[in-house]
Order: sequence, then structure tokens, then C-alpha cells
Amino acid sequence: MRTAQNGGKIYDIKTAAPFLIDPVTDIDAFLQTIKADKLPEKLRETYWNAKIKEAKYRVMAGELWPTESVMEVFSETFKTIKKVTQLWVDTVEETKGLNDEQRTLLTELVDRLQDNIYKGLVSQAKSSETESILKDLSDAAD
Repeated sequence: MRTAQNGGKIYDIKTAAPFLIDPVTDIDAFLQTIKADKLPEKLRETYWNAKIKEAKYRVMAGELWPTESVMEVFSETFKTIKKVTQLWVDTVEETKGLNDEQRTLLTELVDRLQDNIYKGLVSQAKSSETESILKDLSDAAD
């Protein structure tokens, strides 16, 4: 530090900088933590374009599924489960034979399994939901 001709103080930039801004020691770590609204205006568009490209890549890589695709896969999966479990009674009866009591019990167990799956899915859907990729993007902006 030295004194200017008008009596003001002149600080060495290297000494003053840490008091004026947060020092960046690891640029990669810094870029991972910086929020989009803290970026310079010129970099924001680049940032958001990169996020959009990342989302598109994740869709193409199969890491990110549109809701419709998820619902279609679940729908087909549960149709298969329903069809197969409903055939258990007939399959066991044809291969090993069942008396009326056993047939009723197996039918009740299959019905209970289907009901438990349904209730579990409904309960899970009410208690938690997966967030949209837009949520991830907006969190990155905050």
C-alpha cells in the first residue's frame, strides 16, 4: 500500500483482490458450484444451450425418459404381470391338479398380489414423484 498524491491510499491489486472477490483456486470446482444467475450475461446463453444439449444427450443415451415412455413401459409390464399371474391357477390345475379349496386359495393369492401391486403403485405415486428435468435445470439456475 502506498499513498497517492491526493492523499488517497493505493493498494497493490494482488493484495486487494482477495478482499474484493472470492478467490478461485480450482476453476473446475468453482464452475460446478456457480449458479447460472451469477454467470456473466454473455455466458448465460451458452450455459443454457449446454444444459439443453446435455438433456438431449441423456435422452439419446437412455438415461432420461419422457413421461409417456415410462408410462408405456410400466403399462406393458403390468399387463404382462396380470396376464401371467391370472394363468397360474389354470397352469397349476392342468399340471398338478387342484381341488376347489386349493383353486380358491390360489385365485385369492393372485388377486391379492395384483391388488398389492396396484395399491403400492398408487401409494408411491402419491407420496413421491420424480421431478422433471426442468426442475434440475431451474435448480441449476438458482
